[in-house]
Amino acid sequence: MCAHPSSAVFLAVCLLAACGPSGGTVPRSPVGEAAVPEGQRPAPTGHAPADVEAALALVRADLLDAGALTTAFTAAGNPRPLTTTDGALSPAGVVARQRLVDAHLDGLDPKLYHTEALTDPAKTAADTAQELLLIDGLLRYARDMSPAPDALDVPAMTSDLLTATASAEALTVWLDALRPANPQYARLMQAAGTYRDIVAAGGWPVAMPRLPLPTPKKPFRYKANFKRYPDGVVRLIKERLAGERMYTGEVNNAWDDALTEAVVRYRRNNGMEAEAYIDYEMTRAMAVPAAFRLAQIHLNLRRLRASNFGKDPYTVYVNVPAFEGELWDGGARKLAFRTIVGNRRKARHKKTREWEARDATPLFSHKMETVVMAPYWTVPASIRAQLMRRAEKDPDFLKREGYEVVGVAKGKLLRQGPGKNNALGRVKFLFPNEHDIYLHDTPDHWLFTQPMRAYSHGCIRVEKPLDLALYLLQRQDPSWTMRKLERRGSASVETAVTLDDGPTVHLEYITVTVSDDGDVRFHWDIYHHDSRSIEEEKGIVYKGDLYYP
Repeated sequence: MCAHPSSAVFLAVCLLAACGPSGGTVPRSPVGEAAVPEGQRPAPTGHAPADVEAALALVRADLLDAGALTTAFTAAGNPRPLTTTDGALSPAGVVARQRLVDAHLDGLDPKLYHTEALTDPAKTAADTAQELLLIDGLLRYARDMSPAPDALDVPAMTSDLLTATASAEALTVWLDALRPANPQYARLMQAAGTYRDIVAAGGWPVAMPRLPLPTPKKPFRYKANFKRYPDGVVRLIKERLAGERMYTGEVNNAWDDALTEAVVRYRRNNGMEAEAYIDYEMTRAMAVPAAFRLAQIHLNLRRLRASNFGKDPYTVYVNVPAFEGELWDGGARKLAFRTIVGNRRKARHKKTREWEARDATPLFSHKMETVVMAPYWTVPASIRAQLMRRAEKDPDFLKREGYEVVGVAKGKLLRQGPGKNNALGRVKFLFPNEHDIYLHDTPDHWLFTQPMRAYSHGCIRVEKPLDLALYLLQRQDPSWTMRKLERRGSASVETAVTLDDGPTVHLEYITVTVSDDGDVRFHWDIYHHDSRSIEEEKGIVYKGDLYYP
């Protein structure tokens, strides 16, 4: 199709107007659609124009934003900062091309950034064509790395990019600034590379044996030294663990020490009890394909780019599917605690008839304003009906549990007074929001020992509520002590303390993290956010359950 491959401009037109960077339609410009109608574009002549402006006139309608990117070829009198006059890449150009080739580590598709053309010497022999591809590729990459691409100031971004192309070091700094400072991001990038290699090697076997469902009398937990295992189960488990690079021993039907270590590690990394046994739950988790796990890592890289973690020096951060929370102040973690979040029970939406988890904990950020000790609990309407049904069967239930009916202007409310049975425990933490969600204590502390902790009606129960309250209160009034807090929390009268400068509470949904020792942890996709997004965006369908029964 390209009759004059030696012409830099005609090459760029053929690559981008006719073929596109990956054989399909040309991706949109970083700032929108082309400004020049198809019929008004100058036809390629087969000869290179005399200057860069003429070259841009031929290709900008298909590739570039006329205002922002013309600057890229005229700033500082250096029209080609990424290539040399003989068509080779400058040191900055080498950095630029490698970052685009490695875009998969950010969960992005390198093909969107002209990498097929940039890595083919026959297609980029001319310096002008390389320059156009590199500049546009970098801007597209920067746009896709942004959590708010529609709000980008592309001319300013282009100007910053041009300044950065002065050296390989400066360009590296500019590119690295596109990534969040959260250390989890760099760890997940490494995980993306590892799981990409696993997928490229064929993944792992997913046809796991379907072990019996456990019962109280028969848990069906298969451990080392059993006299008889289900047919072939040990060998299959070894093959599966070897596929994920967790088992390196001999693949056979014998249970060995290496398998014990790998089973414990796998269970810990997949939200199960970290013990050396194989059961129904573990085999269901192992049926998730490698391609789906890689897609989850890519999805969570994007979530981390949009995350609010680290943006506030004083924050309470809750990762909902990990059932974990942290208190940070001044860049240091002051407290870590387990959490209990909204349950996963599903019901049909009244209007759309779609299945939804009605008690799912919502994801948002808001500043904490109040700590309440010995709180009353005003029962939501959705829970009140359940309690009233219990009261019909047990007339003493409401009185015994400390409930009372209170008359208000709009009718009657059911509330529970302070005390040992109060559903909110000794303290709650308010950060007013449209969802009426807050953090609080609970009388059922035994639930924090469970691996899966989605039991609430949406609010977040905190494992260490008094430790959290004490830090918040002492920060603004050093006279607070644990003894004073415990006394107030156990009183029969509610006490509320306004926080002059409370932390910002961030509720987020990160389903893949990497531990300090480098293990990739897959948390339970309790609300199916992952499976829906991955099916819609990548067409990867997994029909199993990402929270294991």
